[in-house]
Amino acid sequence: SGSPQAIIWWHSYLLTVGYISSIVNVYSIDGALLASGEGAPTTAVCHLQWNSDEQDLLWIGGYMGLTLVHMELFFSRPSSPVDKVIFTILNTIVDETSSSVSLTTILNRSLHETAGCGLYMDKDEILSGDLSGNIFRWAINNDTKPKGHIV
Repeated sequence: SGSPQAIIWWHSYLLTVGYISSIVNVYSIDGALLASGEGAPTTAVCHLQWNSDEQDLLWIGGYMGLTLVHMELFFSRPSSPVDKVIFTILNTIVDETSSSVSLTTILNRSLHETAGCGLYMDKDEILSGDLSGNIFRWAINNDTKPKGHIV
């Protein structure tokens, strides 16, 4: 569900993110839907890439923006904090001990900073180009606007 346009392995699961629907799905290897929920970025998602070997930081790239999220899988359901979206694993028996997936937005960049002709992501910086020949560069841990460069 959610018209997923991007899929990535997440440990032993398949994770999909909807194009503009904000729906995230988690599937088992045999194709069974394990979790589904809303709250992912709605940036015309077309690319997913892990930023760490632990597979807990996920870049969600789209034509209208770029978002870095922290992903967690819980084997017992935590209480839902205000700044997180919790996706509950679907079971035949619903109880408070069922598993859940947590998605927390860490960084979000808009259309004019990421749209166009390419994207490079590193642990320390992001470089992106647009259709006018502009290149944007910024540090991941810096919330200031990116520096623009014309080629």
